[in-house]
Amino acid sequence: MKRRLAVVGLLLASLWGCGDLGESMEMSRAVERELRDTHGLDASIGFKINNGRLQTVSVTFTGDDIRDESVGTLLDEIEPVVLKHFGREPQALVVSIVVTD
Repeated sequence: MKRRLAVVGLLLASLWGCGDLGESMEMSRAVERELRDTHGLDASIGFKINNGRLQTVSVTFTGDDIRDESVGTLLDEIEPVVLKHFGREPQALVVSIVVTD
């Protein structure tokens, strides 16, 4: 009996984790949309969650989109949007720029 309860508990825990992943994917899409619609910034958002903790949120821009922006300005625009949609502060916010020829 205990074995069956343990298996059921593991299944429920894994399904709960999948729900969190789906919600986090929606949150990252919401950050992308708000940055694009409100600030005119086209970004790709990634995230890493480990044991329920939001470790990193990565924001990637192309060089042409933010050529005239300062780092401080970008952070002022990104941080509140990430907090708003993820509902918690990540341990690290990674902002990267991709430059192509």
